[in-house]
Amino acid sequence: MANDIYFQFPLCLLAFNRGDLRASLSGAAITWSIDAISKSDRIRDPPTMNASWKNGWRRSWSADRRTVAAAAMLNVRLGSRGRWESELSATMSFLRNFEGRFGTDRQVRLAADIVWECIHGKVAERDIRVLASVFAALGVRPYRRITLDEIIHGASGCKSSSVFEQWSGRIEPLSRDQVRYTLDGLEGRKLFVRFTFRHRQTFYASAGMGRDALIAAVTKAKLAKATAVARRVSDSAASNAVLARIGALTSPQPHNSRETPHNSEQIPDAPTIHPNIVTTQSQHRPN
Repeated sequence: MANDIYFQFPLCLLAFNRGDLRASLSGAAITWSIDAISKSDRIRDPPTMNASWKNGWRRSWSADRRTVAAAAMLNVRLGSRGRWESELSATMSFLRNFEGRFGTDRQVRLAADIVWECIHGKVAERDIRVLASVFAALGVRPYRRITLDEIIHGASGCKSSSVFEQWSGRIEPLSRDQVRYTLDGLEGRKLFVRFTFRHRQTFYASAGMGRDALIAAVTKAKLAKATAVARRVSDSAASNAVLARIGALTSPQPHNSRETPHNSEQIPDAPTIHPNIVTTQSQHRPN
């Protein structure tokens, strides 16, 4: 099977058949993927000799031609048209009920090879659940910090903690140890790359990005954040210095009462009067 074939579907469809992930994948997940492609601009003309034409599909109907073409693009051979309509109706009803309550769901994009391996029992269901959770959380971003709790919730078909707490239709959660061991195995198979910063923050990226590029991207983001924080601290210190100088200019100056006012006339001291001494000159006339 070609390595560039992917199935893309809403995360909640992992729980379509709660006790049977393989049935959820082979039924709802693949059905939704085919229907989505049939409505996209990627569609091409279906092959003339496709076996689906013998199962009730009509070449003269545009919708049938697009569905058969979409299935061919995903290397899926369709069964009977009646069974398809039944599966599609059940899938859309399930999704409408979910999104009507919790809003638009996250999308999962998985390589077709690993999906088929799980359907045929060659890959553990736990691997698919954890891998789907990582890719749903990653979305279209080149990399992202993802917590262990977020992966546990996603592996149960839940896009968030609130959905995990409220939705009775979710899959039974995996333990933290189960998720850790599974992540180690998936990383070892090079299905994604990750980098843990200071034993606390784990960042994930697709295998195509590579671990070195992931570390470089995280480093750049951390330095940019640290630079912005340092700039804000510097701005705050400079602002305080400016305010201090403004305060010094506008505050009243202290007045020194001992200083003689400028250009003021000096007033002579008044004569000291003693009871036995007359100090005025008019009373010191010669005899």
